[in-house]
Amino acid sequence: MKIVLLEDVKGTGKAGESKDVADGYARNYLLPKKLAVAASRGAVQRVEREKATTVQREQKELKDAIAQEKEADKQRQEQIRQSKRY
Repeated sequence: MKIVLLEDVKGTGKAGESKDVADGYARNYLLPKKLAVAASRGAVQRVEREKATTVQREQKELKDAIAQEKEADKQRQEQIRQSKRY
């Protein structure tokens, strides 16, 4: 059975991968536990959209974290300059 993994499954694959697994393994374990969905064009597209959204969110978070660190560094530098004046 062709499936798309929704989560990492040890020994099977990582989230977002499309795999061909035994029918029983898919029906009795992966699908009921919502670790995978049956591979269809819609399922593959949904996983790809989720991946793209996750990547965009992570890039934005990284960009925000860098901006916050720069601002904190500026504040630290200003505090050091002010402490040297006195």
